[in-house]
Amino acid sequence: MKGQNNSLKGVVQILLGVSMLVAFILLGNYNWPKAQRQESEKFSEVYPNVGKDNVFVYKRLKEINQILTKESGIIFLGFPACIWCQSYVQYVNEVAKEMQIDKIYYYDIYHDRNNLSPDYQQTVKILGDMLPINDNNERRIYVPNLTVVKDGKIVFNDNETATIFSTVENPTEEYWTDEKVEDFKNKLKNAFKDFSPICTDCNN
Repeated sequence: MKGQNNSLKGVVQILLGVSMLVAFILLGNYNWPKAQRQESEKFSEVYPNVGKDNVFVYKRLKEINQILTKESGIIFLGFPACIWCQSYVQYVNEVAKEMQIDKIYYYDIYHDRNNLSPDYQQTVKILGDMLPINDNNERRIYVPNLTVVKDGKIVFNDNETATIFSTVENPTEEYWTDEKVEDFKNKLKNAFKDFSPICTDCNN
């Protein structure tokens, strides 16, 4: 009887081992749903001007507000349908990678802004007079909008192309001359320096 129990136990262990091996193989080859892909890949699907190897990390707006008031980070607010955002993120990503910054927090603010959600209104309140005023004499988050915050204190905010309205066919190409791109990147390098492991002014 004891021998039969040992044999049965051995068979069960073998079956468990085989099951775990099969599960491991299946999981390794499983094509995960889009929501579970790496965030950088998701970002590149909606912002094709940056490759899959980008620095953008998705956050909820509530989390963005937490960072803005109590933490540190670089935050980009925009949405894919915005042509100015499409060109803007390319230069932001290039500077971040050059400075070895591994993450910039991102939130697609389109729906929250349209619906004036409570979280959006809180973001507006936090950014305050850094934001332009719309025709209704109200502060509004125009995009692209980039914010750098250190220990809950906003040290940089940029919306350089957020309020440009143009009727030309390719306004971003017309705006972003080589000189403007260089000036913009230099501005970002100065704003990002506290988040970079690279010493940008060691010889100054």
